[in-house]
Amino acid sequence: MFIAFGVIVFLVLVLAYVVNRNQGIQRAVKQAQSAHKSLTSQNKHTTNIMLIVTTQLQHSLQTQLHSLKKHALINQADFNVVSGLIENFRTIIMSCSQGSETIETALQKALQESDLSMDSIREFIVRQPSEVRLPWSQNSIEGFVAACQNMTAPQTP
Repeated sequence: MFIAFGVIVFLVLVLAYVVNRNQGIQRAVKQAQSAHKSLTSQNKHTTNIMLIVTTQLQHSLQTQLHSLKKHALINQADFNVVSGLIENFRTIIMSCSQGSETIETALQKALQESDLSMDSIREFIVRQPSEVRLPWSQNSIEGFVAACQNMTAPQTP
């Protein structure tokens, strides 16, 4: 009888432990779901802001490039290459930030529907000053932005 009572008490304690443990796990799952929802919302908001900023930067770079062309500070061949890069600026930046791609990979994807080729871009980059070549060689978002800004900046003699 004493053994049966001991077994029952032990089983009640095990049951209480399991129920308590289950409640703790459920609480942790709810907290994780709430954190996930919050992070997803923040990520969406950040992505939207990044899209706005890259669109504005792309527009600014296009304006600077057209100013260079207007003042005959860039030849037609170079204008075509830089224009092709700037037209795909937002797409490249967003692909790299969302898809964890390198600039080169994102650029190759963006150029699939363009007349511009990677070879013409490489030839153009080789002819550029170090202010363009060095950031470009980083193959990163920061380097790509800096290279594009330097490509569209007025050249000082």
